[in-house]
Amino acid sequence: MKKNLIILSCSIILLAVMFSCRNNEAQMSPIEKAEKALSEGDTAAAQELCDEITQSTDIEKLSPEELCRLSLLYVRLAETGDSNEVNTAMAATCLLKAFELDIDSATTFLDNMSNDDRNLMRFITAISEGHTLPFPTDSLDYEEIAF
Repeated sequence: MKKNLIILSCSIILLAVMFSCRNNEAQMSPIEKAEKALSEGDTAAAQELCDEITQSTDIEKLSPEELCRLSLLYVRLAETGDSNEVNTAMAATCLLKAFELDIDSATTFLDNMSNDDRNLMRFITAISEGHTLPFPTDSLDYEEIAF
């Protein structure tokens, strides 16, 4: 009788653990799912989730932190995937949008990244800033210079 009770208790605990694991994944945001897929080496699933987020979600509704995380995901995908130009462009777009929404939050997010991630994002930051800065112009007026 005690043996059956122990087996029943273990079974209930095992079912509870299995259910809680499934429930946690169901509660994950699409960005969290993409981060998990990429950390597990499933770049195809991560790419699909990132593309789904940017195509089906109004990017304006994402918070600056979510946009920075999405930008980082695209940078990592650019390192590993075939469509690195597209992923780099999407990373820059997400980061630029994060800066437009709240530059302080985006900067804080970037400041709190690991060194490896920060190095990845420096390139994207340069692209984003270059997009918003005007083209440099020559300050000399060549008509005034006598030859």
